[in-house]
Amino acid sequence: MTDYILDRKQLETRLAKLAETPYTGEVSFGAMCYSPMCIDKEITYECVACGESTKSRIYAKNERSHKKIQDIVNELKSAGFDVFLDERVYCKYCNDKNPDENQYPTFMIRFDSKDFYHKVESNSRYDYLCLNAFLSGCDYFLDSYDVTQPLYYNIDCIVKMTGLTGSAVEAWMHVIREDRRTEFSEFMRKQWEKHKSEI
Repeated sequence: MTDYILDRKQLETRLAKLAETPYTGEVSFGAMCYSPMCIDKEITYECVACGESTKSRIYAKNERSHKKIQDIVNELKSAGFDVFLDERVYCKYCNDKNPDENQYPTFMIRFDSKDFYHKVESNSRYDYLCLNAFLSGCDYFLDSYDVTQPLYYNIDCIVKMTGLTGSAVEAWMHVIREDRRTEFSEFMRKQWEKHKSEI
């Protein structure tokens, strides 16, 4: 059972520490393979809000990733987080726009019942894997290709998905971000060289 951190202050402290502490753990690169290109097709989306069915190309393109996102959100709910995934963008009955336009489900989270929900539109599995790692106390996560992604280099993703902030995080977001990207590229290059030498 994963030990999730539910307290906002503890999470803000954790985020500040992550922003200031370089990742020194191991890195895996997984299999260097890619998903086949999505065939342009329609599949039926069963709306969780109204129960109606909609044939959707956009949902067809995102179906596999979306099911993983739903699993993560459900896991967070089971752990006690106040989270919700609004999927009505895929439904022609709930959505006043064309459900085949590029629209993204809205993820909502709050850490106290007196707070407003923090809302973000995202259909990126990467974002939810990052969020899950942060809330569960991990320092990294494996992306869709089983490549290690240290949270130290993903502070902006955590802020986007949680709305959490603080002085150390603000410094990371406004000053250090580009330096961190360069540092991450160099870190991954060195890890890749090490990985190749061990094959």
